[in-house]
Order: sequence, then C-alpha cells, then structure tokens
Amino acid sequence: MTSEARSLKPVPAGLTELGTTEGQDMLRNSTPADRFWQLAQEFVTQDSQDWCGLASASMVLNAMPIPKPALRAFQGYPYFYQDNILKTCVPKVMTARQVAESGLGLDDITEVLNAHVGVRAEALHTNPTTTSLDQFRQSIASAMSQNDTYLIANFDRYEFMGEGGGHHSPLGAFCAESDTVLVLDVARYRFKPYWVPVAAMYNATASSNGLNQGGHRGLARVTALPGSATLASPPEYEAESFRTESDDTQSVQSDATYDGDGVGPTSKPARGGAVAAVLLAFCAGAIVGALAYRGHERRTVADGYGSELVPQSEHTHELLQQQSSVSRGQQTPR
Repeated sequence: MTSEARSLKPVPAGLTELGTTEGQDMLRNSTPADRFWQLAQEFVTQDSQDWCGLASASMVLNAMPIPKPALRAFQGYPYFYQDNILKTCVPKVMTARQVAESGLGLDDITEVLNAHVGVRAEALHTNPTTTSLDQFRQSIASAMSQNDTYLIANFDRYEFMGEGGGHHSPLGAFCAESDTVLVLDVARYRFKPYWVPVAAMYNATASSNGLNQGGHRGLARVTALPGSATLASPPEYEAESFRTESDDTQSVQSDATYDGDGVGPTSKPARGGAVAAVLLAFCAGAIVGALAYRGHERRTVADGYGSELVPQSEHTHELLQQQSSVSRGQQTPR
C-alpha cells in the first residue's frame, strides 16, 4: 500500500484563505466571531464525495443546544455523525443509498434538518428575479447576528473555484468590511477554509441543478427552537448503535463517485459485484477523465466533482478579479 503527502489546492485569485494574515484579520472584523468558534469545534471532513450535505448538517446539529443520539461505542457522549444523521430523522426522510443515487438538494437538506428534535430549518432559494444581492447579503448578516442560528450554503463551486460542481458547506462568519463570507468547506482534504465575496456566493447559490424548488440553490437557515436544550431525546435516539448498524450506508459511503447535490454520475456497483462491472467502471472513468481534460472552460469531474459542463460566468470572474486587486484593508465595492 502506497501513501502520498497531503496536498491542498490553493484558492483562486479573489478568494482569501482563512489562515493568511488577511484572512485572520477578516475573522477578527467579523460580527459576531463566536459563530465561527462554535462551528470550528465541530468541523469535519465529508466521509464520502457525495456526503457534503450530511457533513454540513452534522456540524450544525452538533453546534446547537439540542438532543443528540446516543452511541453504544461512546456511552454517555451523544453525538451526530454523518452516518447516523439520516437514521435519527423523525419521520424518516431518505436513505444513504438515495443520497448516493440522487444527491441532496437544498430542500432535501432542509427536510433532513427539520426532522430532528428542537430544530427549525428554512430553505432560502436564491432566485435572482425575487432576491437581490442586497437582500441576500442582509439574510446572511441577520442570521449571523442571532444566537443559535446557522447557515449552510448550497452552491455551485465552479462559479468561484473554476472547477467542481454542486456542493454544501456551512458559513462560519460574515465580514461586512470586506463584504465576504467564510466557507468552512467540508471537503477539507482539498481546500482550507476560505473567504468568498458575497457577490460571488450570490451568483453561486443562484445557480440551478433541478433538485430544488424553482431549480435554484441557496441557503439553509437553521435555528434551535426555544427551550431545545431541555428537551428529552426521542426514543429513536436511544434505540440502536447508529454508527455500527448494518445497512446500505457503508457500501454507498465507499462507492460514491460524485460530490454534492446530485450533479454527477451515479454510484459504482456495490462491492462484491462482478469483475466485469469493475472493469467497465474503470474504462468509463478513463473515458470521462479524457473528455474532462479537454478545454479549461469546462468543469472537471476529477475527485468526483459534478459533471455539469457550464462555463464560469464572466460576471463572477470579473468580481473575483476585482476582489484580488483590492488592497488590504480597503472595503470591497458593493
């Protein structure tokens, strides 16, 4: 078995990594900064390339003062994991295999969150005909200023990364001075947390994927209901060891081939399938890789990213160029 050194991709021009001096200044200037720290304590890497929505939801649910499921393996320490979050939904919403086959849209992840005790979630679709950039910015600022309220962004990462497709990640902070929002990207194997201009995130969430009402992505606003900290755990939370229960989760988790909200190829055959199926998947992957390599204007499908082949909008490209040219400490034009 060979190993490789971990190599994270630098963010494109116009984005700012949190770990840089400028990125840390943005965090200090964000209001309030405590939202970041509450989420940072729960920061996880998505377990599979199609589980970004489940990873994002588990972070938010663990950060909130709500009942959490018990695990036999960790008695006395209830916690949400990516592979138990679907099983703790009351009523049941969908299975892991359905996530692998269809992805999670904004409406789906909102329904999953609402199926947990003490939670109220709302899907805020970014429809450009009804939601302006200023309204989008205000929605972020408002959520960030309220206790026990969090935002999960469902966005097209290609809009500001130049690669990738549909994705979910929590927003950790809003910096009004630089007019940027902090993305705690759950694809931590690939990117460090980064700041994105609000205008670029607006364009990325206004994209369409066919899974959401009206087709637009957007923001999931998640709030802990009053008194949720004193609620008792429902029987479903105590009934089983969710992390070791045998179902279709493990095979889907290891065999998924795409990232995000349903934009991408379907899952591979389950383990133990015929050798011919494996060879067919290998050949198909080689063909897709060759096609994806052609033309820098098309989306890549490497590492399971979405297979939509839509060029980055010129408007977003210009916004990122403007952002990269703004001197340190100068306010971004709105």
